Amino acid sequence: MGKTTWCLQLMDALRRANVVACSADTFESTLPLSFVDKLLVALGHREADPLSDPVIAARQLLSALASRPKNISCIVMDNAQWIDERSAKALRFVLQRLADDRITVVLAGVSGPGTAAIDRMVCDDLSWGFVKRVTLEPLSPEQVQDYVARVWDRTMSARTAERLRGSTGGTPLLINAAMEHAAGPEYSAQNPWPDAVPYIAPGNNPFAAMLDALELGPARSVVEFVCVSRDPIEQERVLRIGDALNEPTDVAAALASGLVRGTRIGQTVQLRPFHDLLAVGVRDNLKSHRLSCIHRAIAGEIDDPRLALQHRLLVQEPGTAELFAEVTSGVDQALADGQPELALQYLRSAMHRFSGSRRDDCIIEACLVASVHHCIAEVMDLLPQVQSMRPGAVRDFALLQLLQMRPDLDRVGQFAEELITKELNHPDEALLRAHISLAIVVSRMVSDDKSSTAVAVAQAHRYLEHLSQTKGAVHDPRLRHLPSGTELGLQFDGFNLIGASGTQDPDLISKAFASLSALIAGANDSPALADALTCRAGFLSVTGGIEQATVDLERAMEVSASTGAGLAIGHTRVVLAYCYFLLGRVQEMLTVIRTAQLLSLDVSDVSSRPLVFSMSAVLEAVQGRSETYEAALRRAEEVRISEYDTFGVELSSLARLERARSLGEWQQQLDASEAITLATPSTHSYRIDALAGLGRAEEADTLLQACKDMNGRGWWPVYGSLDWLEGRVSEAYGLSSQAAKYYRLAAKESRFPLSQGIAHLDLGRLLISLGNTKAGATALRGAVRIFLALGAAPYLSRAMKLLDGLSDRPANPYLHAFESLTGREREIAFYAERGMTNKQIAAQLFVSPATVNFHIRNVLAKLGLRSRRELGQLFTAGFEGSAPSQARTRPRHPF
Repeated sequence: MGKTTWCLQLMDALRRANVVACSADTFESTLPLSFVDKLLVALGHREADPLSDPVIAARQLLSALASRPKNISCIVMDNAQWIDERSAKALRFVLQRLADDRITVVLAGVSGPGTAAIDRMVCDDLSWGFVKRVTLEPLSPEQVQDYVARVWDRTMSARTAERLRGSTGGTPLLINAAMEHAAGPEYSAQNPWPDAVPYIAPGNNPFAAMLDALELGPARSVVEFVCVSRDPIEQERVLRIGDALNEPTDVAAALASGLVRGTRIGQTVQLRPFHDLLAVGVRDNLKSHRLSCIHRAIAGEIDDPRLALQHRLLVQEPGTAELFAEVTSGVDQALADGQPELALQYLRSAMHRFSGSRRDDCIIEACLVASVHHCIAEVMDLLPQVQSMRPGAVRDFALLQLLQMRPDLDRVGQFAEELITKELNHPDEALLRAHISLAIVVSRMVSDDKSSTAVAVAQAHRYLEHLSQTKGAVHDPRLRHLPSGTELGLQFDGFNLIGASGTQDPDLISKAFASLSALIAGANDSPALADALTCRAGFLSVTGGIEQATVDLERAMEVSASTGAGLAIGHTRVVLAYCYFLLGRVQEMLTVIRTAQLLSLDVSDVSSRPLVFSMSAVLEAVQGRSETYEAALRRAEEVRISEYDTFGVELSSLARLERARSLGEWQQQLDASEAITLATPSTHSYRIDALAGLGRAEEADTLLQACKDMNGRGWWPVYGSLDWLEGRVSEAYGLSSQAAKYYRLAAKESRFPLSQGIAHLDLGRLLISLGNTKAGATALRGAVRIFLALGAAPYLSRAMKLLDGLSDRPANPYLHAFESLTGREREIAFYAERGMTNKQIAAQLFVSPATVNFHIRNVLAKLGLRSRRELGQLFTAGFEGSAPSQARTRPRHPF
């Protein structure tokens, strides 16, 4: 929340009838005693004569407070940065005399000017017995995403969140205002880029007017230089910029104004604006000539060539041939350094410096750079400009890259088919046709006729043969960033395996798998290799090779981290999260899926978007978080534009199945199993379990026999072993001893921990019902160990409820305390127990170390522990053995 929301919630907590609240504003900041007059009106006291002297005004304010019929418990004064100078003097007089009146006084203001204003009113007053300074940091882009999701129930891309954060300074009050402005029906989570990023107009920027309070002169010049610089800038450079512009500078006065912050790093002092929106307001209000002069001076005084080029591109005058060459060189260097965002920034700025064909070349190149580096969302706003260009081979190809991010995937496929049949008349025709073929292959994969993928791949390989004859030479400089034919071959063969798996032809699948594996074995690291590994892992994940799929996916993540994300990065994260779920590595799954959610609307593989949220719903179901489970399913439908699901199980249906099973709701579980339209034989495990729970033994037995027949040929024990299912069917028939035997066998199978834990739970429940409480309690404790490590709260509660019913059950306060932890606290506790530092946990979870430290303190307090070293008791106290090794695997990859 922001400061104003904080004040409003405090007022609600204290009962507003006993609170006097008043907010200053910029319009009256220059009127003497205007704020005191506002306070008097709020107290119901009006003076006939205008206020003139601060001391007299202060006495009138004290008199008004004393004469109020109802007791006042709190005075709230917001936007202290705009309290006029004479009111500040009067309030200092008043505050010293309120210290003994049992009144809470809240002074709220933005950091910088607001802090300075509050300090002037309070100074070194020691009369107050209790003073608390509360600092609210602006929201980061990730926090903006989370805030919009929770408060506005909107799925927002990382790019949109970053731009929204820039336009609001990360202030919740302004975020709310912007979201209200963008709440129209034209908004679509499927395609959130066009016209979906609300900006605070310059006239509505509450920070823009702050510079007006600073008179023209040396201090104001410093503020302007620092705000135009954007990046922190050394004090000495600011002085040299002033010399270049023949302007005197006064850094001390700028710092004293509160509009500039100074941070000492070694022997230098770096200056930056006190707030992002102040910098935006200053830049918006400077005249173009003045702004250009400052940019030119900054470019001449900084050493970093990248920053210098950025500022030269912001000078508002026509570009030269030399500048265009510099942009080309800068783009190549940025990409070589692994900074595609910087390359796009150069090209975007250059669009405004050039006209005609050079401007069009910058636009086209930006689109192609974004497509190659899979950040096409960054340039979707350029779509109308590309569409308005004259058709041509490269322009049409760039348009195809943009259209692939639109909801109408059928139209994209048709457009690609049209392009591949055209006479391109271009020296790089083979390269263009090979890349157009990639779009055709992808469109075939997400179509209903997946068998046609193999035909498209065969055609693509013919284009690759033509491309190999050119020996990699590229004639059109706009195409110099496109991947090589070798990299395309990896992607084609990866998609070919996925297409072949849809045909159910064993020979075709075997050949496709062998061909892809041979290419992977000899490939260098590249985004295309990450895609190929993801495709092979997707196939392995539905054929029982969960461990090998996990190895492929973890390698794909490592490759993506070092060379850049592949086309299928969204699916990489989804399938990896799925494998972690099955292997019991729930905390790793949580980390991967949270990262995927943050970036879901920015990835190029639009078909992965709903899968990210569906997979999140599976986790929320396992961990028993009803509200977030429903929200995840809802968002999955918001962003769905394709039925392509990576592997042959509908994740949304899997989430519903898992939720029903975790709660022991057999009828709901059966209904969910019947709703699956693309069910794999493996999901029959849920149906057999539900039928057995409902006492429908013969139906469950029939389906079990079918699974046995398909064991290793379509049915895999990912949702429950055959021994466990035999136990469920035996129990449904009333064969308790036989059921217990099978449950014991299943409880020894540790490949998939959740299934193993359920087998322990069913064994313990059955043994207790047969009167063997000692053996039943032992089985239940085994279940609790596993569910505790997995964070599987509903299963854990069921096991604990059974244990609570046993009189000889040893008390274990840690189990009950564990249930009191929030999801984030539980997650951080897992990582801390594994020995990770706050900094490592923060990097893993995309939060600050301070946030981690806050949650660690809460965990220790709830568990009654003195240090994080004692967190091991959370997992082992009161039980024999330890949690499954899979669940305790130390995370190794930068998800």
